[in-house]
Amino acid sequence: MMTQRLALGIVSLVTLSGCAVVQARMTVGDDEVIVRTDGGRIVVTDADSGRVLFDQRTEKMYDDRNNAEMVVPSVEVVPQESGMDLVFTYFNNGSGERPLADMRVGVINMPDELVMQDGNMRGGDDVPFDHDARPTLAYTYPSNIYAPVYTFHDDEYAVGVSVQYPLMEYRHDMQFRLNSARTGGPQDQHRGWRFSLRMSALEGDTQGKKGWISFSSALEPGETKTYTVSVRFTEHPDEWVRTLAPYRDYFRSVYGGLQYTRKDGAVMGYSASFEANLSQDNQFGYRGGRVRPDLYGFGPMVDEMLEPTGWPEVLVYKPSGEYYRNRGWNFPFLAFSPLNDHDELRSAFDDRVGLASIPGRGKDLALWWGRSLQVAREWDPVDCERFDINNAEHRALAHTELDAAVLLGAGTIGLDCFSHNTVPVWDTYRWLRDMKQDYPQLRFIVEPMAADALHTLAPTWLCGWNENPDKLSVPDDLYRVKGPHYFADFLLPGHERTLAMRYGMLEEHFGIPESQERLDADAARFAAWGYRPVIFSKLNLSSDARAAETWRWTVPADLQIPESEWYTVRDPFNGSDDYGDNGGNGGLGSSGGGSAGNDPRTSRTGVGSSPSATLGGGSGNRSGGGGGSGGKGAVIGKLMGPDAKVRVSKPAFTPEEARKAREAVSSKSKPAKKGKPKQ
Repeated sequence: MMTQRLALGIVSLVTLSGCAVVQARMTVGDDEVIVRTDGGRIVVTDADSGRVLFDQRTEKMYDDRNNAEMVVPSVEVVPQESGMDLVFTYFNNGSGERPLADMRVGVINMPDELVMQDGNMRGGDDVPFDHDARPTLAYTYPSNIYAPVYTFHDDEYAVGVSVQYPLMEYRHDMQFRLNSARTGGPQDQHRGWRFSLRMSALEGDTQGKKGWISFSSALEPGETKTYTVSVRFTEHPDEWVRTLAPYRDYFRSVYGGLQYTRKDGAVMGYSASFEANLSQDNQFGYRGGRVRPDLYGFGPMVDEMLEPTGWPEVLVYKPSGEYYRNRGWNFPFLAFSPLNDHDELRSAFDDRVGLASIPGRGKDLALWWGRSLQVAREWDPVDCERFDINNAEHRALAHTELDAAVLLGAGTIGLDCFSHNTVPVWDTYRWLRDMKQDYPQLRFIVEPMAADALHTLAPTWLCGWNENPDKLSVPDDLYRVKGPHYFADFLLPGHERTLAMRYGMLEEHFGIPESQERLDADAARFAAWGYRPVIFSKLNLSSDARAAETWRWTVPADLQIPESEWYTVRDPFNGSDDYGDNGGNGGLGSSGGGSAGNDPRTSRTGVGSSPSATLGGGSGNRSGGGGGSGGKGAVIGKLMGPDAKVRVSKPAFTPEEARKAREAVSSKSKPAKKGKPKQ
């Protein structure tokens, strides 16, 4: 793509002084605009109609919020196809660390009533807003919007504002702010909407509201940071994704495409325990009656899970139960390994009757890992620690849970509370990548709905129900999601996302019981929007409900990425197309673990080989030793796409482990133990 700059070179907008009058005319299709500056004021107009689309007016290009310590930027204006790029450069010429001033884009000259594509994790629903009812809209990337973009439109034009910056290197949030512009603009213009980007949090900022900055930006003395803000217009409001093409090009150059294989089938959700069931006599909160696994083993509960038909996969929440005393730390981080500490619960590992039997009985098994970034060292802990990727003990405790999950027969692990506000994405990206490399037979799903960078590594989870009683006026209010995830479709065709639904609030608030008709209708609708339906129900699934490939129609044909380019690997930390910065761990190998290399993780002894494993030992593409014969630490390579060569099917017990598990488990005909469960 040819990039033309104003006049003969870059026009540098020294923010307090003027510039010469310069002009550039750029065209893409019929989206032809004129970008000009006059005395330091940037104006963008439609080349045919003359309508002013953007006007800097009297706005500065920054806001230091009356704080002299803030670093203010210099700005360059680069006309581009159907818009412009604003290149903000910050340089700290002081003697100490300093925060960055806000970037101001200027005034979008659009009517008082607009429609915005909801950029938060719900994927692009139309959100009407106006100066009176909703004069301010603020979200923060990467905590509560999917990508660093805002798009909105009227009946004639759509505008998109996106930011290109190396998140993994700069390591800070960015708050997108759209406000009603001040009155008093030119008479031939609307009041308009002022767009700005907050970089740093200052003392006194209100914490807890949408858009709060958890990780602030700053510059060390002599340090420079550069950000490109792309502003694009199109005369096709329904094709507003066109305005995000600059960000998509940048995003894929940094992160690549998908590094997992998509699944599209529906999933039945099943919770093994409930907080409401916690009592002195049921200190794990398990379901009551004959399915209580702490009294009768997991056989009856697994039979109940498998009774509904039509579901290709079952997702089990809280298999180890819930904490009784310190309930604020539910769901337990210790989600799987404690099952080995109790006589009856150990039956979960029995591949004849337990959870480990589910894959052999015709369904895939997914397990939910509670508070996956908040480490507990003991059951029912008083406190938990925030996961630290450089803490070898934290990694070892996490590996203990994952090893147990493998022995339980899991193919997928849901990562509960895998949130940027708990552990920043530049750390969770590395950790998720490491887990994928150490456990290639496992898939991971990130919850809550993850931002775009993490979505390259794993599918992501979206809660589809609304449980705020104040917002439930009619049954339809229960449903939070109203359509496809347009942003994910545009950035990552071929991706996987799940949409969860449960019906407890429907019956509680409206007296409407769960029904087969509603379940099938919801599953079909969610699938048509491109989501894998995850529905908590004991009913059969009587429809196919396979997630549609929505990117084939949500993205204009001329902007669709060829399927041959969907699966690519880029390393956002070093700009390469491979991962070479971590050593590999052994695990699940037939003869021990690999060396740790320069990775902070400790080596681990393999826990038994899978007869269907296709992995070998020896050294791989990650620094550090190989995993030994059958080990997997350093031999994962690039696990991506439908043609990936590295595959491990359902993990199996070693004969010795299977023997021990069966000896410790009651047979179906053995009388149940009486009395309270061990704690």
